[in-house]
Amino acid sequence: HFTLHLIKAPWHRLIFGRWKQEFANSSAWAFSQAVAGVAANSFRVPFRDIRSENGDFMVNLDHLIQKPKKLDTRAEDESPDLEDMIEENLKTLYLSANKHGRDHLQINLQMRSTSSSILSAYCIPFLTREKVKNDPSLQNVFLDIYERAEEHNGLLDASRIVFSELRRLGSEQTECKTEHAVLASTIVVQVLIECEEIFQVLDVATGHVIQGHEDGKIRKIPHVVRLEAVISSRRSYDDGKAVTEIGAWQITDWDDLLSGNIWYL
Repeated sequence: HFTLHLIKAPWHRLIFGRWKQEFANSSAWAFSQAVAGVAANSFRVPFRDIRSENGDFMVNLDHLIQKPKKLDTRAEDESPDLEDMIEENLKTLYLSANKHGRDHLQINLQMRSTSSSILSAYCIPFLTREKVKNDPSLQNVFLDIYERAEEHNGLLDASRIVFSELRRLGSEQTECKTEHAVLASTIVVQVLIECEEIFQVLDVATGHVIQGHEDGKIRKIPHVVRLEAVISSRRSYDDGKAVTEIGAWQITDWDDLLSGNIWYL
């Protein structure tokens, strides 16, 4: 499962600690799972026919697109759960592209990751994608804080405005449960994944390569994968102790297909 292959550690240790490379490697594994899962769901191909842990390529797809066919149900349990692994907007983009694509195309995609590294990691305080979806007025809250701070010339006054507004936002977004209070934030990580790939889309009728390279040779291709997870701080009413928990990681974009799939600006 995707969550089990990504680090479940406090976010501050994730950013500054020694688990950076482990996280990057796990993200590369998750990316290959996601690519194979999207292909399996989009083209109705059994996941086991695409995903390979033992071969030269972790993703190996050689498929003729024809009229949609029913997926072999024996393979359904082997497919990753795209609902958990990939954010809804990114998943919809791929499914829509296949739905409106051309028939009688031969797709050849082989991919393996060779290295990975974290490019950036930052926290979106006191907001989550789900909260902004339920209350769209929250989407511009950080822009509003920035504009208010810009109205003050002095750094000290501007800092006071930012601190005051963030404290107010945190107070407003705190959920009061029966035995504890919960405040959720979001961590966003971008990972660079270097891959070796073969990619071709062939028009079967004409024999022409309409996408990719005609020679079918392996090429080095970089991918930037964006992930996010919700961090919840739970504080008990009894002793005041806070416990921080990090949720499941989810891929929200890769290669800027959705311009970062940003929801907080």
